[in-house]
Amino acid sequence: MSEYFITKNVANMMKEPNPDSALDSQVVAGTIVTVEKRENDYCYVRTPDLYHGWVAQRRLVEAWDRSAYESACVKSLFAPVYAKPDETSFLLTQLVISTRVFFTKETGNFVEIILPDKQIAYVPKTCLVDWQDSGADKNIFEEKWLNSTIDERIKIITDLGEKVVKTAMFFMGTPYLWGGNTPFGMDCSGMTQLVYGLHGLQLSRNSYMQFDDKRFSKIEQGKALDEAVLQAGDLLVFDIKQKGKVDHIGIACGNGTFIQTRGEMLGGGMVIDQCADAYYKRVYIGACRLSASADVNICAS
Repeated sequence: MSEYFITKNVANMMKEPNPDSALDSQVVAGTIVTVEKRENDYCYVRTPDLYHGWVAQRRLVEAWDRSAYESACVKSLFAPVYAKPDETSFLLTQLVISTRVFFTKETGNFVEIILPDKQIAYVPKTCLVDWQDSGADKNIFEEKWLNSTIDERIKIITDLGEKVVKTAMFFMGTPYLWGGNTPFGMDCSGMTQLVYGLHGLQLSRNSYMQFDDKRFSKIEQGKALDEAVLQAGDLLVFDIKQKGKVDHIGIACGNGTFIQTRGEMLGGGMVIDQCADAYYKRVYIGACRLSASADVNICAS
């Protein structure tokens, strides 16, 4: 098995190795993936969240050592990438929030970056934040967690939840896209994964995986959605299709509301709904919260 970089700003992960397959997830430029097998012109890859899917081979380049470069994180929803340090030059692509970039130097109002295919390009400074300061570095979050007492972790969980809700609000207006997890379009679990990831905690990809994550504890069991004592950041799961299993997820805001990305049947896109809403009370399954005793490394889940 070999490691590769994703070269496209947002690469689709498909269920099957063909262009007519359903979209299953997405992965952003620069992400390191492990290729486990190949078929046709597709590679079956494992992503950092331990998810698997088929990515077109042309979206991959063999990984190379980037340790000599400083890194930054895209903090704006979209970051234009130019061929020259000039906004009138050719636009190469648009990177999305959470993308990690590696840069060589600053040039006026731009940062010179080196793309996964080793092409030099330029991004406005205002679109980036130092990787160490971005909050997205899971190693920093894990180290802080590891060196905290249980009481300190309870405070970390509360602060994390409030930050996650604030970040989720940033995506209001984003359209619904099955399998999506970027500002171009997101599904329910893509949204929860993205906003938690922006604060250093890597979640699994799908809603049922997130609810079953061993790092999270079930809370307020047996209580109705509007009766449960929920705090900002709690994950709420639903059985929308009424088949007796988790198929939808949202995030409690801590004030009797929750934020979610709804499919077209429910209105579509990022919205805030009331916990007292009769429909959501009927399809509600339960809630979970990061446990203060958890090993937060995703491999522990």
